[in-house]
Amino acid sequence: MEDILIKGVSFHNAGRLNEAEACYQKVLKIQPDNFIALGNYGTILYGNGKIVEAINCFKKAITAKPDYADAQLNLGTILKGQERWEEAIECYKQVISITPNNIQAHFDIATIFTKLKNIQDAIIYYEKIIAIKPDHVDAYNNLGNLLHEEGKLDSAITCFNKALACLPNNVIVYNNLGNVYKDQGNFDLSIANFQKAININPNIFELHINLGVVYTIIGKLDEAINCYKKAIAIKPDSAELYNNLGAALKDQGKIDEAILYFKKALTIKPDYPVAHSNMIFTTDLLTISNTAYLQKIRKEWAKKYADPLQNYFTTFKNSKNPTRKLRIGYVGSDFRHHSAASIFGPVIFNHNPDKFEIYCYVGNLDHDDVTKKFKIHSFRWLQTTHLNDTELAEQIYKDGIDILVDLAGHSRGNRLLSFAHKPAPIQITAWGYPHGTGMKAMDYLFSDPVFIPKFEIEIYSEHIIDLPCMLHLNSDSNIQFPEINLLPATKTKNVTFGAFNRLEKNSDAVYASWAKILQRVPNSQILFKAPQLDSPSQTEALKTKFNKKGIPNERIMTMGRSSPTKHLLAYNLIDIMLDPFPHNGGVTTLESLKMGVPVLTCLNKSTCRVSGGILQAIDLHDWCATDEADYIERAQRFAKDIDSLAILRSQLRKRFESSVLGNSPLYTAQVEKIYRKLWHNWCKSEN
Repeated sequence: MEDILIKGVSFHNAGRLNEAEACYQKVLKIQPDNFIALGNYGTILYGNGKIVEAINCFKKAITAKPDYADAQLNLGTILKGQERWEEAIECYKQVISITPNNIQAHFDIATIFTKLKNIQDAIIYYEKIIAIKPDHVDAYNNLGNLLHEEGKLDSAITCFNKALACLPNNVIVYNNLGNVYKDQGNFDLSIANFQKAININPNIFELHINLGVVYTIIGKLDEAINCYKKAIAIKPDSAELYNNLGAALKDQGKIDEAILYFKKALTIKPDYPVAHSNMIFTTDLLTISNTAYLQKIRKEWAKKYADPLQNYFTTFKNSKNPTRKLRIGYVGSDFRHHSAASIFGPVIFNHNPDKFEIYCYVGNLDHDDVTKKFKIHSFRWLQTTHLNDTELAEQIYKDGIDILVDLAGHSRGNRLLSFAHKPAPIQITAWGYPHGTGMKAMDYLFSDPVFIPKFEIEIYSEHIIDLPCMLHLNSDSNIQFPEINLLPATKTKNVTFGAFNRLEKNSDAVYASWAKILQRVPNSQILFKAPQLDSPSQTEALKTKFNKKGIPNERIMTMGRSSPTKHLLAYNLIDIMLDPFPHNGGVTTLESLKMGVPVLTCLNKSTCRVSGGILQAIDLHDWCATDEADYIERAQRFAKDIDSLAILRSQLRKRFESSVLGNSPLYTAQVEKIYRKLWHNWCKSEN
């Protein structure tokens, strides 16, 4: 028998598998527990797709020789392929107990734990591999990816750099480094690493997309679009590519063109909720849009993606005690220094810990001093980037959240499809984006009577809850608001208007109105401030719009991205802030008022009447124009009365801070009163 077995092994090594199989069968007829024949025959059966027979062979081999590591490893491989995770893990652990330095067993266990979202155990096994083989590039790379998901960005960078030290010029590792630096907010190093990867292999379209995303974030939109066009040349059928290209064009203010690219992405990939949300977000900026249409397209999105998931959770184990401490869950991607955080942050920072427990479900990996503040005020902090929408919904349900609050709407980074599963008894969309979601699973939308007047309430899918004002500004921010200077026009005798909102909010109708205002107010000028204006081409395009209407360049000033402090100081350069339409400013309006600069808005031309609600909350009704003609006339009238502007400037901050707009404890108390009322209503309906 030994000769036949040796012959079979020889045939096997030579790739003559049929002859090897015949030899093993002869051996097993006489010696059915010959572990070598069983193990080798099992590999042939597995290679021929005879999975059940192969499993039986390996199990018999292990029974014959319990310390047969190769058979355990092969059996683990088959079970792993069948997604029989626990059995596979047990096989690999047996291998490791027999051969402690078996790298393949460690690696396969790590990949299974990664698949099962058991990140900590996966990390442990990758670290064991590195301890055995310090130059294992894949272990460093995979460990770096896990640490990235966990938000441990510095540790991830260390891993990727070690991988490159073992194997320089690795495109995959350079790409991963670029992504970590992007999430860290270190955009120069992110760009450098993506560029290194592209230099090594310029034919990988994902690299051009990733580089384009960074350029989009920092406002270098021409460069971003160029990256996407290079990617199109490599892979013209990528839905993700057209989605990202649409986002860059939207930021350039090319709204119609952006929508066409979102539609192209959806043509390639019809079930693409992210692109569909982006198209909705961009459609909100169109001057031809109205509230009925904006809600219609949201309901269409919900009908396609969200509403079919609504019955995922049908019962809740939450105690129906109306007076107990409540668990409030906040879901978003802006728990950091961001304009949105300055609005929803105070509700978390000033919450009553005796009555509410705060759970933050965090979609951003770039953590800063504001993030630390959110962590301090949270009962539980959960990074969600490694969870899909269903997994996140399951976690929220498991946490027993009573009231779940969406902080994004259809804006970037939203997790609306987690809300679609209805993991909490009460679900609210608030602060992050004001137009609502269109979803049946979203119970309430926080707003105010100006943003959503009574005659529009029935158009929304959510029940509307009026706050004193939909937005308010953090009164205990780490950022110190600088002192307000004297009205600039008192010295120059010429009024300076301001336009500090994102450029994509500025419609052609807005530019036409602003040009007329400049024409009617002699020697006036306008200061634009937006990240996009770091781009010379964007600045030139902006000035050209006014040149065509007879306004020379010297009356158009521009500023780009700046630090928070310098951004606030820029308000000291202007006398009157001009609000865009149809999409108003939000944080810009709040900041402007706190810096003593009144804001002129146009109610009837706006579908996003955020500024109107803010101005009326602070009793600045005169600064709410009814239509375009009235908007231009009021700008001209206010600009002529410099003395009144100076008086108002001196009063505005005190007026702002004594109102609900600038008093975070007062605002939070009113929100929590609503939370409690909604909870009472739910308990009553359930009982």
